[in-house]
Amino acid sequence: MKISAAIMAHESRAHRIDYLLETLGECPVFMDYGKIGEPGNLGPWGNAKRAWKAFDPKADFHMVVQDDVVFGKRFIERLVGLLSKYGPEYAYCLFANANGRQKDDEFLTALKRPQGIIIHKELYSAVAVALPTRIINDMIPFGDSCQYDRGRGTWVDDDARISEYLKHIGMQVIYPIPSLVTQNKKLNSLVGYGHNRGRQARWFI
Repeated sequence: MKISAAIMAHESRAHRIDYLLETLGECPVFMDYGKIGEPGNLGPWGNAKRAWKAFDPKADFHMVVQDDVVFGKRFIERLVGLLSKYGPEYAYCLFANANGRQKDDEFLTALKRPQGIIIHKELYSAVAVALPTRIINDMIPFGDSCQYDRGRGTWVDDDARISEYLKHIGMQVIYPIPSLVTQNKKLNSLVGYGHNRGRQARWFI
């Protein structure tokens, strides 16, 4: 089992990079600058693409983590165990909560259980996502071609584009419960989703 990783970051959170690298080890960091719409700002998808393209072709999985992530206990051990158990026929979202954009009843009902996994058709968050490397080269141009975001009217978000691709190829998403990560409570969303205090993993250790 070989996993490569990359960090998707913003200049306002540069102080968190050392913390992330302590857990992930040496991996590339892709920094974005300014606000969405300003010259030089790539936006969530523009920056995410760089992080996904950085996958190691010899790896089984590539993981992209965002700069506001907080790792749970024994993160690497639990991640390797999860990917080894369920394999490359699934995508993996390592963060699950009941807040934010509209989620269907099936997902919310499953999220009430404190342990296990959820297997679902949608990728609701890109805080920390692992994908089989074999799908990444096709996923990126598909994401470029998407027209509409769920509930926003424009394709700002990387998670929605990835979710649409996974549905297109019929690949379901595994959410480990408890989540392997949550979001730093001291930070605000960079795309207008409010404070991270209201965007925590439903179950987390």
